[in-house]
Amino acid sequence: MRQTGHFNKGGIGFQYEEKGFIGFIVNKYCFIMDTEQKKTNKYRCHLTPKILTQDNWGGIMKVQNGEFNKVPKEKEDVEAYLSKLQYALQDKNTLIDFQEERYVDLYREKEYTNVYTVAELFPDESPKEAIKRELANLQLHEYIETVKDRRYPKRSELWVFGRKYAEKDVYIKFRVEFILRNHIFVLSFHFSTIPFSEIHFPFAK
Repeated sequence: MRQTGHFNKGGIGFQYEEKGFIGFIVNKYCFIMDTEQKKTNKYRCHLTPKILTQDNWGGIMKVQNGEFNKVPKEKEDVEAYLSKLQYALQDKNTLIDFQEERYVDLYREKEYTNVYTVAELFPDESPKEAIKRELANLQLHEYIETVKDRRYPKRSELWVFGRKYAEKDVYIKFRVEFILRNHIFVLSFHFSTIPFSEIHFPFAK
């Protein structure tokens, strides 16, 4: 979904949901809100013409956050991580933590929230059981990227995948780690605000 807005006295907000940031424009200043750390930084905007789109907002974010803290991965790395995921899912003691309600959802259309997406796709199932099954079926070609966890820098990286369900694009972000026992933490499982046609899948078929 492409969003565009003009500067005005009241300000315009844009959600860059994949990266956990929300941007606002007020009197030619960019306010970048980190929705995980709940911090807001102010920057002077230099945009010509005076119009903000998802494209050039993404440019601002890249400069500020070093290409969104991406961690380069090879095909073998992704395959190894998927194997690690499978192992954890097969362990009956593994804890699956699905973040159903998040702070960022306060600024997001209902359709793009975790709760709405899971209820829409799997109406008669337990959310955790449905997500467990879907994670088990993730494939190499569905991999998008790996990013650092800016909120908890000492925790393991976050892995991002994308899957189509009846022509709808679903954004999936999670990590697998061992904290006393295997722990799968699922931050995102929701309809994507950006069409997959605009997202790079490095190992697509």
